[in-house]
Amino acid sequence: MNKKFIMLLAAFALTGCVEIETRIKLNTDGSATITERVRFSQQLLDLGSKEKGELNVAELLTKQSVEGRMKRMGKNVKLVKHTVTDAEKGSKESIAIFKVSDINDFQYVSPFVAYTDFPENNAIKIEMVPLLKSRNYAGMAGEMCIAFRPVKPPKGEVRLKDAPPDKGPIPRDVQVLRQLQPVFADLLKGFKLRLTFESFSPIMSTGFGWRDRRTATPIVDLIHLTEHDLDQHGVSILENEEIVLDLLRGRLGSPNIAEAVKQFQDNNTVPLVLIGARSTPPGGRAMRSRSSRPRNFSTAISPGKRSIRIAGNRPERI
Repeated sequence: MNKKFIMLLAAFALTGCVEIETRIKLNTDGSATITERVRFSQQLLDLGSKEKGELNVAELLTKQSVEGRMKRMGKNVKLVKHTVTDAEKGSKESIAIFKVSDINDFQYVSPFVAYTDFPENNAIKIEMVPLLKSRNYAGMAGEMCIAFRPVKPPKGEVRLKDAPPDKGPIPRDVQVLRQLQPVFADLLKGFKLRLTFESFSPIMSTGFGWRDRRTATPIVDLIHLTEHDLDQHGVSILENEEIVLDLLRGRLGSPNIAEAVKQFQDNNTVPLVLIGARSTPPGGRAMRSRSSRPRNFSTAISPGKRSIRIAGNRPERI
């Protein structure tokens, strides 16, 4: 992935001022169309500097920068269209449309931000292969399986079986947190991060849950975060001290966040973050996978029924 783009994502994804939405649309011939929308607020653009050696944020919206990122999206990826427009309140928006003839050739920034090594290991590849035998957790023989896999094996938070419970933040951290909360809340204004996969047919099932599953939707989100998200109790995540402290520490896979997001498929107000070590499938049973065997998120397509089935690796029950 483009180094400057990753730096921007890491620096501002949790400090607002930016909207990043990407949709990966699978076509019937196995090709894919990728639409990437990036919007920077005036506040973020003002932070950019034209001084030599410093990051000029506005340059990340240019066609040259988009073509630079495209080179890291895999082979046979072509830029079909690119526009930069002025948006509301002094912001600027880039919309780039890419085309790849074979979805197996496509790579992108990973939506699995909960892994502890995300700053260094932040790319996924897409693989589409046939299922040679039926599996009750993946699909039927003859179907095609699409997997969203990290390019390198990721590292999750270590949760030892007999480890003592997390004692939580120390009083000094809580004091610092309370001082930073108003600043953090202000920086999150206008923040949005979303990565969506769209099939050419309705989704049948998933191993990690998906919203609007009762509407025969062809769309599933792999991550969806906004400034308006609430925790599992209906309180703004910016007012939940434990969650905000974990966000400030970069612990997106913490037990506090995992508990807040695990019911995302039935609660549209909570953040949608797929945490490899914890997920709630359609049956409602909490599951866990070892950090040494991270979850792979897969999609199986039935050629006959023209529908898709999404499933993860076989998890271990808690």
